[in-house]
Amino acid sequence: MERSTTPEGSASARPWRVLVADDNQDAGESLALLLQLHGHTTAWACDGVQALAMVESFKPEMLMLDIGMPGLDGHQVARRLRADPRHRDLILVALTGWAPEAGGRSPTSADFDLHLTKPARPEALLAYLERMSAEPALHERSAGNAACPTAV
Repeated sequence: MERSTTPEGSASARPWRVLVADDNQDAGESLALLLQLHGHTTAWACDGVQALAMVESFKPEMLMLDIGMPGLDGHQVARRLRADPRHRDLILVALTGWAPEAGGRSPTSADFDLHLTKPARPEALLAYLERMSAEPALHERSAGNAACPTAV
């Protein structure tokens, strides 16, 4: 399901296409709605398999992945996307109930650009989108380099 709104005074410098993948419907749809209220176009996938399919059809610039989805989990989805050169510049955000190391990174999430602990703080996520809008080079990946920017 794809939705977009552009309210006056949107906080972000530019709208993003964001796919939220979370097996918890309330959490996934709530996060997608929050992003819509700030002018972004969003879609929600209920599992990893659907997320992979929607990456092809929805063409997101950012994918927010619940790590603990049953079946194909967030790590597996991230590894598949990073292995495909067509998705090299897709921004991947890990969403998990486990706290990351200092700096917003998890030792097991080298495929992710940002790691957020659930529930994700809206101001942290929106600040990250704002920063990425202001400095797009932060998310460009060079061949063989999976360096992650630090979290907000």
